[in-house]
Amino acid sequence: MKIQNPIPLKVMISCICLGFASHVAASPTQSQKDKSPLTDVVSKTPGTLLSIQEQSTDLFPHASKRFLINYRSRGIHSEPIVTSGFILLPKGNPPKGGWPVVAWAHGTTGVADTCAPSEDYVGGPVHAYQQIAAQPLDAWLARGFAVVATDYQGLGTPGRHPYMNTQSQLHTVVDSVRAIHLLKPYQFSKNWFVMGHSQGGAATLMVAAHGQKDAPELKLLGAMAVAPGGYQYQGIARCS
Repeated sequence: MKIQNPIPLKVMISCICLGFASHVAASPTQSQKDKSPLTDVVSKTPGTLLSIQEQSTDLFPHASKRFLINYRSRGIHSEPIVTSGFILLPKGNPPKGGWPVVAWAHGTTGVADTCAPSEDYVGGPVHAYQQIAAQPLDAWLARGFAVVATDYQGLGTPGRHPYMNTQSQLHTVVDSVRAIHLLKPYQFSKNWFVMGHSQGGAATLMVAAHGQKDAPELKLLGAMAVAPGGYQYQGIARCS
């Protein structure tokens, strides 16, 4: 399968900034109870896949498969945590060396477990945002890129979500790329890009600065931050 050139940044910005007007579209219906309880993560290496569940690809017409994943990551202080997210595979066969990867860092969706993008469902609290975000992600799929999208720490998994903590976001994004490489029998290139919007834009800047050092076994080729938020704003949103 021929890999096309990365999407121009102005195209991605126009896709992201369409606004939050909702339109009717189907998406996977998932609930927290679908995720297996996972406790023994201390001995696992960052990026280890802990659970995989196939989902509907309705929002992504150029995806061949979508998987809900739980993976071992690292928190604010590099402590072992469980993080959720999803993987999208393009149609067709991977090129020699495997599909290149785009890591998606989502914008602000909230701090409750129901705000995890991997838990999206029609009429849900993040569905309008997911409908918009799906457009540029599907464009990457159409060009032969695989996509991995983290929920970040504490969204859809145990513990508080440390909103806008870039250290935590660096870890969960980088470890999601490690996780996709463990999805067998599929093949992925070591080459990867990171793209993020708003909260995820700040995460993208952090990954651009430290991602290669954090995961030297991978090859970070580029970063695209769309309307990035400020650093270390985790105090803005607090759980009561």
